This record gives sequence, C-alpha cells and structure tokens, in this order.
Amino acid sequence: MLAFEEKPDRVFSAILESALKLTADLITGHLEPPDEAWTEHFLGLAPWFPPRVARETLKQVLAAHRDSQRIYQLTDYHRLLIYKCLSNTCDIHNDDLKIPPGEAAPFGPYQIGPIDFDMVVERFFPDTDFLHGPELLQLAGEERRQLMITDEALDIAAGYQAHPDELTLSEWPDEEGWLTKRDDEYPEAGWIAAYPREGTDE
Repeated sequence: MLAFEEKPDRVFSAILESALKLTADLITGHLEPPDEAWTEHFLGLAPWFPPRVARETLKQVLAAHRDSQRIYQLTDYHRLLIYKCLSNTCDIHNDDLKIPPGEAAPFGPYQIGPIDFDMVVERFFPDTDFLHGPELLQLAGEERRQLMITDEALDIAAGYQAHPDELTLSEWPDEEGWLTKRDDEYPEAGWIAAYPREGTDE
C-alpha cells in the first residue's frame, strides 16, 4: 500500500492500478533514443525521468501499491510520476465518456462514471509543491522551512533528474492502523456513478 494523504479506498486503488499499468505500457514504446515523442510531450516527464527509469519506477510503485502487508512512503518524485499518470488516465477516461453511450467505463471490477481529478488530488495528495516549478527557487531559506518545502520539490523545480535515493520506497509505520482497517465506503465491485462521491473528502 502507498502512503497517500488518506488511506486509498477500493475505487481509487483500481483507478491507480490502471493508471500505473497503462503508463508503464505506453513508455515501453519510447525506450530507444532518440525519441522526440518522449522529450517533447509524453506526459511532460522527460526533464526528470529517462524513459527506462520512469518505467522501472512505475513497476516498483505498482508492486508497492499491491502489497497489502506494508505501507510505503512516497517521495515527491514518486508523487510527480503518480500525479502525471492519474491526470492522463482520468483525462482519457472522461473524454471517452463523451462518446455515446458514455455512462461509465471499466477500471478493474468497477464501471466508473466521471472522475473529478481535482477532488482526487485534494483527497490523496498532501501537497502539490512538486508542480510549482521555478517559483519555488525564488523563496528564501526561511520561507521554504515555514512552508515545509522538501529538498525533492526544490530539485524538481530546478529540473534535476531523480537521483536513485529519491526513488527509493521506504517502509512507513502504520500509525493510523490502515493495514488492519477493513471498512471501505465503496463495494468490492459494481457501478460507480461518479468518483469521488461528493461529501467524502474530509
């Protein structure tokens, strides 16, 4: 399991699984340089991830996501990669729903209607400092500390490729009892009219 801002529910887990697998498969076609599609527009990942590193990192993140016995802490480089995967997958999904009959599309055991990506980010990402770009570099040291800007977010803002240490998934203590909690607001399978449900983002 991955350590998001809150425990991933069943539907988010299914969407994330599909997003990680889809992106890893797409990257396979961009492994051999030179590849302008990767450097120019593929999810905007090129400044931080060579394609092979991106694919291998996605495989590691997917394996950690599937591990129900442990919780893994994410770095900002992981969050950036996951954010891009989810954004692309949700965009494709919501665009496909505009084509008749367009009521829902499959994600694992679910048929899911529209996905509110902004609400997904609000629920599961503790912050999105990794998206702010060079403006973070203009902050003084004290401002960075007050805003709790991570070194990884600053490296991303500077356009540095991920160092292997910044792509290490470390085990996270289960202080919230996520591994033993079995309650979930969503069924194990079926029709989900829209995700997330309004009023569930506490």
